[in-house]
Amino acid sequence: MSIGLITVTKDINEPRLPSLRDKLKARKSEIEIWSVDDLTNGADRSKFGIMGSPTSIYKITIPSVEGRRGKIFRGTPDEAAQKFVEELEKILKV
Repeated sequence: MSIGLITVTKDINEPRLPSLRDKLKARKSEIEIWSVDDLTNGADRSKFGIMGSPTSIYKITIPSVEGRRGKIFRGTPDEAAQKFVEELEKILKV
């Protein structure tokens, strides 16, 4: 079983505040609600929802602080992504 974790800091993005026009437009907008019928499109309905989720938890552990390793990939997003992929390839020996 391979385990991976990618984390980012809150500084990864600085969201901009919406303009007054965007706030008014959002207030008038309707939120579209999808039901299982909208999503299934002929698929097996038992594969949807909590009972149909393939996710299962094997074990939950809290890693020790001294066992953690972290790397920060600096550069442009493309450069950081490339460094990240190279690091994964080293670990996975691809």
